[in-house]
Amino acid sequence: MNNKIPIFPLSNVIFFPETDLPLNIFEKRYIQMVDVSLKNERLIGIVQPKTKKDLYSIGCLGKITSFTETEDKKYIINLKGISKFKIIEEVKNEYLFREFKVEYLSTEIENTSQEKLKGEFINSELDINQLKKFLKKRGFSLNWKQIDNMDFKNIVNALCMIMPITINEKQTLLETENIIKRFEILKNIIDFDIVDKFKNRTIQ
Repeated sequence: MNNKIPIFPLSNVIFFPETDLPLNIFEKRYIQMVDVSLKNERLIGIVQPKTKKDLYSIGCLGKITSFTETEDKKYIINLKGISKFKIIEEVKNEYLFREFKVEYLSTEIENTSQEKLKGEFINSELDINQLKKFLKKRGFSLNWKQIDNMDFKNIVNALCMIMPITINEKQTLLETENIIKRFEILKNIIDFDIVDKFKNRTIQ
């Protein structure tokens, strides 16, 4: 797997290994990025921007698993998460999009039974009710029946991706390696929001 990859900066967007990220590609530079990627390993890195030029150092590499070219020469693609990575340095190129040298991060390993964790999550009335209140407050809803077909890790990562929270909070969740810790942070975010401390909260 090449350690020089094209980077697609997306504000308030994160994803994780083993998850899917559908994207609508319409800017000229990112259309070019997809064109180049399709001719090579079909790899694209997703990273949140800090500013117009600066990026967060941790992102997730995705592989294009499907794409549709529209009549107006734009793309609708799906990325399957492969590995989180750390940006090392930018690489000069001749393209409109940016490329970076990256270091791939090790896969998360959990010793606790996924089924046990999922059972604790599903059976936690307090957590579920808080989550429903949080999402309802922001006009979001979940198909709870779909959760039955997901393991604990994928439930938590999916929630991190769709949650209407701040850029910094999303980045904190992405950079947290342990799934249990990630879930605890996610619950803390929900708890703070429910008690109307949105503007003053901090994450440890």
